[in-house]
Amino acid sequence: DKNKTEQTFKLQPGNYRVEFRSRTQKLAIFSIERKFTVASEGEYTVDLTQQ
Repeated sequence: DKNKTEQTFKLQPGNYRVEFRSRTQKLAIFSIERKFTVASEGEYTVDLTQQ
């Protein structure tokens, strides 16, 4: 669903990087990057709405 604003992923423990850019933005300067670590037995929320 292209209008969906939330997604759920099940990840193995480790270090991750997520990069997001709105469908309407064409330039890399508008990308949002988040780095995070997943520990075992954890649940995490990564907010991509704030720069």
